[in-house]
Amino acid sequence: SNQEWIYFIDSGGQPQFQEVLQAFIPKTSVILLVFKLIEKLSDTPLMVYQKGGVNYNLGPYALSNQEILIRLARMIHSSSESSMQVALLGTYHDEYVKADPPSETMEEKELHLQEIFSFCKKNIIFVDSECQNVIFPLNGLQAVEGKFDDPVVCMLRSSITSTPYAIQVD
Repeated sequence: SNQEWIYFIDSGGQPQFQEVLQAFIPKTSVILLVFKLIEKLSDTPLMVYQKGGVNYNLGPYALSNQEILIRLARMIHSSSESSMQVALLGTYHDEYVKADPPSETMEEKELHLQEIFSFCKKNIIFVDSECQNVIFPLNGLQAVEGKFDDPVVCMLRSSITSTPYAIQVD
C-alpha cells in the first residue's frame, strides 16, 4: 500500500544522534532547529543526560553551539530538496529577557544565524515579511501555565501551513 510517513526526530542536541539525521533529511519537509537564547552561539554547551529524574553532567561538548549549527546548515544544504523549510526556534526567551545584560543581543544572534544559514537562505522560514528576522523566540513556560495562544507559535504555524508539502501539517 502507498503510505506516507511522518518522522519526528529529537536529537536533544546530542552529537551521536545528529549523525543519524543525514539519513532523514533528504525526505524532510520541515526542520525545527531549537537552541537556547540564554546561551551565546560561541558557548560550548554541557552534555547532560537525565535518567529517572536524575541529571548526569558529562561535561562540555566538543563543539560550540555555532559549530553545531554550522554542521547542521551544511547537512541541510548538501541534501535538501528545494521545498524543505527550516525554522530556528530560540527557547528560554523569558529568561533571556530577564538577563541584564543578555549574554548576546538578539541582533547579534540574528546576524550570526543569518550568516550561518546564508547558503541555504531559500529554505529558512523568516519571522517577518521583510526577511530580516530568523529567530522565533519561544517561552516554553507558557504551555506549562496553560497559555496556548502564543503569537510566535501562531506565526510559526501559519508559516509552516502556508507552504505546500508532500505531507499534511496539522
